[in-house]
Amino acid sequence: MNLKKLFILAFVSVFSGCAVYAGLNFDELFGKQQVRDRQAPILSAQAQHFIDEVKPIIDNRCVVCHACYDAPCQLKMSSVEGIDRGASKTLVYQGTRLTASAPTRLFEDAITTQEWRDASFHPVLNERMQNSTANLDAGLVSRMLMQKENHPLPDQMQLEGFDFSTNRDQQCPTIEEYAQYERDYPTWGMPYG
Repeated sequence: MNLKKLFILAFVSVFSGCAVYAGLNFDELFGKQQVRDRQAPILSAQAQHFIDEVKPIIDNRCVVCHACYDAPCQLKMSSVEGIDRGASKTLVYQGTRLTASAPTRLFEDAITTQEWRDASFHPVLNERMQNSTANLDAGLVSRMLMQKENHPLPDQMQLEGFDFSTNRDQQCPTIEEYAQYERDYPTWGMPYG
């Protein structure tokens, strides 16, 4: 085995070990990941808080990109079922594809959150211990929002340095991958497609 192959093997081993460690750390801190029932009666305080405080922010800031069947990472934030379904690593924008890809339609291709997990969708909300610390630290959306707040986009009319080409590198990280990325690149925003 030559030195280049040995170096690549060592690099991959270290990187994958770090990713596994990040996941184990979440498990140690907040327990094992498991699908949570997030439904609340419409007249409950939790439902009213979501409707009055959270939904307007999502509607004004998120659904512009995350509402259609071709939303980045297939994360559909226009419904609570879409948020609960989570995201997928299956590419939506694939400029070289010649045939249609299999759809992932809410209420059709899977019904329960567990069925979506079985179909390789990963959570964007915390699915571990349910408390405010765990929800902030182990929730992908909350971590991305905190990073955006800490590192806002530059104040300019037209953003520079972003790749919008059809064959760009697209990333749809899990919470474990995102936490590892934050550790490795603490001053950069997460590039995702």
